[in-house]
Amino acid sequence: MAPDQDYDQDNSHVDDTQKYFFKCMVGDFPEKMAIPQKFVDNFNGHISEVIKLEAPDGNIYNIQAIRDLNKIVLGSGWGVFVSFYKLKAGYFLVFRYIRDSHFKVLIFDFGTCCEKEVFHVLMNCGPDSQEKESNSESHRRCELCDVHFYWHHLDDRQKHFLRLMVGDFRQEMSIPQKFVNNFRGRISEVMKLEAPDGNIYNFKVTKDLNKIVLRYGWAAFASDYQLKEHDLLVFRYIGDSHFKVLIFDPSGCEKQLFNIVLNHAPNVPKTCISHDRSFLRETRRRDCGSHDNNSRKTKKMTPVDSPSPRSEGVTSPEVTMNSAGLREITEPHYVLATGCNLTTAQKAEVDALVKKVRPVIPFYITAMNKTSMSGSLVICKDYAAKYLPHEEQFITLCHPHKSNIWVDNLKVITDGSCMLSVGWSCFVLHNELRESDICLFEVSKNDGEVTMVVHSLEGGHHLQGKEPESQNKCSYPVKVEVTEEEESDKEHAESSYYYSRYAYDLTGEEQEEIFRSALIQQGNPVYVAVLQENHVSSRNNLLTFPREFAAKHLAERSHDILLLRPNRREKWCVRYYYHSMMRIQGFSYRSWTKFVSDNGLQEGHVCVFELMKGVCEATMMVHVFRKFNGRFVLLD
Repeated sequence: MAPDQDYDQDNSHVDDTQKYFFKCMVGDFPEKMAIPQKFVDNFNGHISEVIKLEAPDGNIYNIQAIRDLNKIVLGSGWGVFVSFYKLKAGYFLVFRYIRDSHFKVLIFDFGTCCEKEVFHVLMNCGPDSQEKESNSESHRRCELCDVHFYWHHLDDRQKHFLRLMVGDFRQEMSIPQKFVNNFRGRISEVMKLEAPDGNIYNFKVTKDLNKIVLRYGWAAFASDYQLKEHDLLVFRYIGDSHFKVLIFDPSGCEKQLFNIVLNHAPNVPKTCISHDRSFLRETRRRDCGSHDNNSRKTKKMTPVDSPSPRSEGVTSPEVTMNSAGLREITEPHYVLATGCNLTTAQKAEVDALVKKVRPVIPFYITAMNKTSMSGSLVICKDYAAKYLPHEEQFITLCHPHKSNIWVDNLKVITDGSCMLSVGWSCFVLHNELRESDICLFEVSKNDGEVTMVVHSLEGGHHLQGKEPESQNKCSYPVKVEVTEEEESDKEHAESSYYYSRYAYDLTGEEQEEIFRSALIQQGNPVYVAVLQENHVSSRNNLLTFPREFAAKHLAERSHDILLLRPNRREKWCVRYYYHSMMRIQGFSYRSWTKFVSDNGLQEGHVCVFELMKGVCEATMMVHVFRKFNGRFVLLD
């Protein structure tokens, strides 16, 4: 059955009042907001022409719902809501349907991953108030009062935080620092996390430099619920170190996990997906009495418990007849990861390579996907347990036809599988691997040291073994533009300069002052941004690029961009994140934080990002200005 069919069937059984969706505030969000199409298509109830939007402070706004080509867009009244709660680009809003076209909304600041404190208005205005005038003196917001009330008077069981799955999210997850610093309750050494299907997981909490990190047990949770990059998790505290979590995919809708609970015959206990983990999940829906003994003895995954990308299978050993006519069990020549299906031509090439190499340890074969392309590759626990080290250690990656080597730290995950990360990212980049390529890992051991020679089959089903045709071939993706020679300089300049919302407030004189000092090379696209708090914060920062700039000048996928500063020798390799469904494209997380720190960037600084044309690597020259005595000064 197709995934969408699963979604429709699962979603039709869920009460509308248990349905949620989220939206990230990007683009023209101050004027309008579209409800996710997936939510609209699968919503059982009726959304009228006017919906009620209930803010966290209890205020209710009437907002016009406009239907446009099967889409539902919030129009008249939405701008008032945005203005009153001072919504900013990068904020996340989580909506829960109540009844009769009535939604409750939570507002999260992406910079802190905590809720925006908006509770003071409720205290001043009373619960019966329906419409609020944002310019009314009696309703004027006091942000300090909001913050104090939220953290010091609001019941902890009404508090939420969120986490966007990026980076090494499969191995660990940290609780937002702001939540930790202000939380009045106590988080014990073991934290309980209740998934949407009712299963409860125990996590061992570790404190790392005043941060609270979930490590032991988190990998099992991430694997069981198949968490992927850019999934969004929203956590609600319910007491005694116990949190409930909602899991959203990038479409803005919840992941459909209810089949884990619903698709079981009556009186049949639910099967536990986790195997051999020190922190096994509990469940409120299962009685651990004697009637469950049989299910424990035959712990198998049911068809509805679809395996995660880590639940990969090993090819069975081959059974042969020896010279005496007795059956002999031999090791398999290779192990296929689940989901890696070889064509007849590919299998022939693999067999030929096996015959040529005669590996002592079976090949591990997997297909490149978005996860392994973006920086991490997981090797299934069955293969890892038998052929790879059981403790973390550095290993060497090689290409069969190149002299280069890449060193990586082979990480051992809680569930027994292994993961390649940083060194693997460099290998993927330098060897120009692509999504759907087939990789064969030839593992060898010598005095405890592990080497992996990585053979690859590209889309045309040919073994990659040749050097790139040109040493000048670009390693980083940049869109190459063909411009008309007769195009005027004025037209080119107007089409190549882009501004953030706050940069539009720069006067003509200020812009002239900036560009006179920056000395932009003719023909290079430019993005001008006035830095805000969420751009330069030490954690969970996000600097977005205009969609038009990204669509015209950058590749439509996540990749690295080299940042340079004028008159400086240092270089910074910063990760550019691209997500089409969430309409986010920009710099974020550790690499951007390092650039901000190394260059002393502060709120109010003006950054001019000049995309260099005619170079192989995606490169930007960053000109930084600050205002001094009423004039913009170029910083070294």
